[in-house]
Amino acid sequence: HFLVAGTTDGHLMVWNPIANYVFGRFEGHPGKKLTQATFDTSGRHLATASVNGEVKTWNTQTWKTTTMPGRHSAPVTFLSFNPKGTTLASASHDKSVRLWQVQSAKETRPPLHHKNSVLKVIFSPDGSRIATASEDGTTRLWNPTTGQPTILPMRHETGVPQIFFRNTPHQLLTATHGGLLWGWTVVEPHLPPTQLQESSGLLQAAFLGPKQSRIIGIEAGGNIGVWESHTGQKITTRKISESKLTSFILAPDKIHFAITSRDQQVIISSFKEDQLSSPITLEHPSPVTALNFSSDATHLATGTLPDHSGRSPPPPPGCQR
Repeated sequence: HFLVAGTTDGHLMVWNPIANYVFGRFEGHPGKKLTQATFDTSGRHLATASVNGEVKTWNTQTWKTTTMPGRHSAPVTFLSFNPKGTTLASASHDKSVRLWQVQSAKETRPPLHHKNSVLKVIFSPDGSRIATASEDGTTRLWNPTTGQPTILPMRHETGVPQIFFRNTPHQLLTATHGGLLWGWTVVEPHLPPTQLQESSGLLQAAFLGPKQSRIIGIEAGGNIGVWESHTGQKITTRKISESKLTSFILAPDKIHFAITSRDQQVIISSFKEDQLSSPITLEHPSPVTALNFSSDATHLATGTLPDHSGRSPPPPPGCQR
């Protein structure tokens, strides 16, 4: 069990959250602010990126690091491993996505390109597709082996900061800067995808539940909304904060979730049998800038600025340590 945080001076802080001690402080990207850090599904590899476009991988058994050859010409916005942990994708403000082979530290093919900053890159659950979302208003699907697009671009009127696959490579969600949520079903290669639903006022969203038959999102104004994923029909909504909600994260169990608000709170809740549980509110001394669940959904880590404090609150209701 490791908890990792990147610092503004390029160091990597590693904690053991179970024993509650600092495991190590490593010089990752000297003098450069870290922008991204993510583990593969096995936890054996960690990827980090910095404001100068550099990408590195770490072996979490030895904590030796490998610098990927070449770098982005602008800050990295997102990192994502494929399900097997063999390929790493990095998105950047330089309008490109690079694909790296983890073991050999080599690029697998030329970069994938958008017309503006690429805000997110993810692999489908089976690893057969890559989805990229850009400030240029498009979401694109690619074949990770050939680097070629698999369908025509999914077009939006504004930039797309969020994309999520369902438990299939054929369905995904996109959310735009304008607060619109779109669902897409991709069936035939090279044919335009089908719009499933559109909802206004959303900031972030994700598929919910073991069968991912629901969509949960945080709405402007302090509300949580839940929709049926096929029809787009709203199932429930609840006001959970008088303050503006700022970020959302879904636990790996697809049931529990945590939300941050502008008034320095972290709100934890769950959704079972089409019912939202009563939320747990955790107060913080300053605005919460980062949060993440452990891989088994039993711990939630939070980070704050400017006092650089962090705490691990109790597990969400229904979880056991």
